[in-house]
Amino acid sequence: MSLTRLALSRFSNNAILIQYFAYLNSALLFVETSKSQVQITVEFISQDNVDNRDIQESGADLSTLLGTVIETKLGVQQILNLLNNLL
Repeated sequence: MSLTRLALSRFSNNAILIQYFAYLNSALLFVETSKSQVQITVEFISQDNVDNRDIQESGADLSTLLGTVIETKLGVQQILNLLNNLL
């Protein structure tokens, strides 16, 4: 976030930098909600009387979440690389 703020201070009217800042803020929120979702899922499937079907559905949900996490990570890395090159 500090790289984005620095870039925005130099180029305050740059719409792309504003979009990067918004994306990074959204990514931070996504990280927090994803952590909570994983924790809740782990607690759920760790219960004693969990059906195999529920475990499979939870695994599918976690798999989908992992794909989104990877996409988000790549997006953040791309933005950080662009900002490092800019500054």
